[in-house]
Amino acid sequence: MSMAAVGLLAGVMMTGCSVLDTKSVKPGLFGDDAVKMMAAFDTLEAGKTTNEQWMTTGFDLSKAKNFTVSPGPMALRKILGEEVFQSTYGWYSAKGKVDELLADLAPYSMVEIPFKVTTKKESRFYISTKYEFTEGDGTVLTFVFKNGVLVYKAPSPQKFSEDHSNSAFAQGLFPWLKIVKDVKGVVE
Repeated sequence: MSMAAVGLLAGVMMTGCSVLDTKSVKPGLFGDDAVKMMAAFDTLEAGKTTNEQWMTTGFDLSKAKNFTVSPGPMALRKILGEEVFQSTYGWYSAKGKVDELLADLAPYSMVEIPFKVTTKKESRFYISTKYEFTEGDGTVLTFVFKNGVLVYKAPSPQKFSEDHSNSAFAQGLFPWLKIVKDVKGVVE
């Protein structure tokens, strides 16, 4: 019986098997339809669209699942990075005027809405090399408002592909041999 189990295990491992794992970050807007969301995005005009018009177009954040709202000072820190505000960088920080600069940004706010899907495929059965492949695409829509009027909008398309392999002699075989040993002990 144990030879048959080992033979079956070896046959499965020779043919290979992989796991497919899909993850997504959806905004909860436009029925999570990216095409509809981008069509609504294209109708918005910087300098003309008000916050209320933006919401009636379909970007109603009370219905959204995933989004980030940053007030002007926080948005600038996010865009430029904290390093810009340290004393060794930039004259504002050196002269202690960071708070003054950031106070002028109070009328601004930034909204970011992500939409992405990633797929990860990895070896389930392997003898010595485990392969992992992750790919995905999506976008982050960025909107900047000043006093309730849209002043900037931009999509940030994202696409990535990542390969990873891990090799060691019989690393995929040892966990299965332990399982066969455990099953054999239970059967006997």
